[in-house]
Amino acid sequence: MGLKGTLSGYFLDGKNNTPFCTDWPYLTQDEKEKILKFIIDIDVETHVIGKNKESWVNDDGDEITGAEGYKDENYWHYHCGPRWYHHTFRSMTRCLHFNPSGKASDECIHYYPVPEEKGKIVIVGYSRLHIPFMRSDDPLNPFFT
Repeated sequence: MGLKGTLSGYFLDGKNNTPFCTDWPYLTQDEKEKILKFIIDIDVETHVIGKNKESWVNDDGDEITGAEGYKDENYWHYHCGPRWYHHTFRSMTRCLHFNPSGKASDECIHYYPVPEEKGKIVIVGYSRLHIPFMRSDDPLNPFFT
């Protein structure tokens, strides 16, 4: 695939430790390895298994009310397992394109593509439990405080 993934400084040094937003210092070794494996996978694989989509749209591609901040920041999220919903898998995700038919999971990696560096993404967070998905206009949403 040839995409380059990096970790944001805010994620690496962050203080968030909630199910919806857990920063690097609070991740388990397995979670850290899952994120690093994702970075390797998107660099060397053409397809990955997880569901992948913009964080401001639903699975039909319709914009979600209250998610404008995710759109403004171009935030996406990739379902990375390990608690997979096996019945959700219908197709692989190619080159991190929109794919609501990939395998869904409780866990997600939050990232944004870097517009001025095609093929690069920056990981900004990790969700152990992304449902309920916090609206960007929620004053408690750690991605927008």
